[in-house]
Amino acid sequence: MINDIDVCEIGDSWLLRRETGSFSPLLEKLVTDTQSTALLTAATTSAVNAMRQPGVVHTPSELQSYLPDANGMVFAMRVLERQSQCPLSATAAVSTFVASLDPALGEMERYFADANLIGIERAVALHQFSLANIWRRAAYIGAQAVAELAQVNQACLPSLYELSAGILGRLLNAAAQGQSPCLMANGQPFLPALPQRRRAARRILGQPATVTLDGNTQRVYARDVSQGGIGLEQVEIELPVGEIAVVALSTGRHFAGSVVWNKARRAGISLTVPLAPNDPLLWG
Repeated sequence: MINDIDVCEIGDSWLLRRETGSFSPLLEKLVTDTQSTALLTAATTSAVNAMRQPGVVHTPSELQSYLPDANGMVFAMRVLERQSQCPLSATAAVSTFVASLDPALGEMERYFADANLIGIERAVALHQFSLANIWRRAAYIGAQAVAELAQVNQACLPSLYELSAGILGRLLNAAAQGQSPCLMANGQPFLPALPQRRRAARRILGQPATVTLDGNTQRVYARDVSQGGIGLEQVEIELPVGEIAVVALSTGRHFAGSVVWNKARRAGISLTVPLAPNDPLLWG
């Protein structure tokens, strides 16, 4: 067993890497979740920087879809810390990034509350300055965390993660300087496809599920998910294309959508309501 393992020394920690090309799942999760959180931070900061401009997304329901959630990266970071499998400088940078998001999200919640109470335009006027300052700081700290983890990427993870880190650094630093690099011309945020995500536009789910159509329910396997659809396997009873089905995941979440294809006990469901850009199924 020892012969098929490489040991990477980074700073004051050791990371295991198999010669076969598989990497520490927790390390990869920490890097992926941090980069995903950083991308959502860049998008939110971009919107906040320009929220007084006509047409820019600023309603609570729209902004809510882009708010980052650091829970995944916190879990991976804590386990890696206990196992001493990540440099202290990297975990410290990630911890600082997480800490910077708490006040930013708190200020956003206060903006949402005032938007419901006094109206969006007045709430924007009241909160835009404080929102911009606190989200720019989070973007700046996020850039530092991504750069610190890039040192780990370089030694122990595929090179696409390092390319993603470079893109994220530019986006985050631009947002920290008051720019809006993640806004389209129509004022809508967008999430650029990072190199390490291009190979997997659909995220693997790998969990039991049920699908119900015309009152008939069967057990299936939810293979993967994208913002607009769910892929199913082990479909025993054919799902007619064009019909509306309800997919229930083992986690308890339910989704309605139309059957767009069905072949060899596999099927694809196009969701009636696409997942939010920051949905945990896509990023968690």
